[in-house]
Amino acid sequence: MTMKKNVIQESRDLYGIDDWGSGYFGISDKGTVEVYPFGDNKVSVELSQILAIAADKKVKTPLIIRFPQILDTQLTRLQNAFKSAMEEFKYEGDLRAVFPFKVNQRKEFIDDLVSSGKKHVYGLEVGTKPELFAALAYDIHPEALFVCNGFKDSHFIELAFDAKKMGKNVVLVIEGTDELKFIINHAKKVGFCVDIGLRAKLYAKGSGMWEKSGGIGSKFGLNSVEMMEALYLLEEAGLKDQLAMI
Repeated sequence: MTMKKNVIQESRDLYGIDDWGSGYFGISDKGTVEVYPFGDNKVSVELSQILAIAADKKVKTPLIIRFPQILDTQLTRLQNAFKSAMEEFKYEGDLRAVFPFKVNQRKEFIDDLVSSGKKHVYGLEVGTKPELFAALAYDIHPEALFVCNGFKDSHFIELAFDAKKMGKNVVLVIEGTDELKFIINHAKKVGFCVDIGLRAKLYAKGSGMWEKSGGIGSKFGLNSVEMMEALYLLEEAGLKDQLAMI
């Protein structure tokens, strides 16, 4: 028995499951791979049992097994971590997190994310027209942010205004002053305006795979001169109260 336990522990160490598993995956004392959907040992499921059930139902491998409880637990942990930090540093604002749609567009995942996210006022972020069309189908919390990034042509902007009419808490993040000018003109035409965000082009550069997306040569965002021009355009149009994000 001791030898078997040693082999099992060696397997845990070899595959690092206690590290990447984050409390959700592990190897039991029987040597089977187990899932702990709530991040603790109170509820566990052996993957071999799931595969046996799938085989009985004539479902062939490979297959994707989803545990929505993990998503819900992780989302709650994330929110609680921020709230704890906010209390520690006496931050009096609200937390309005969003999920970038491009990270995982599978309907099964987004369905569970939106369902779990409602109690946390968790929103969505889109960067293309196809993502915007897809995200509009989801009934997120009315106060959750619906952030629109990326290049925006006239159709994208008009669709974002339609989303505002549908009750979405839309924020159009400006990548250039031409976008802002079209938004202002469209707002005058329809008689209302979405909230507006400004993306700053920072001169500082980070490191890693996104290093080239920062610095003065970056194609994203507004430099300091363009930022001042955007503020002037908003004030001139009487829309400076719509500036909601930087």
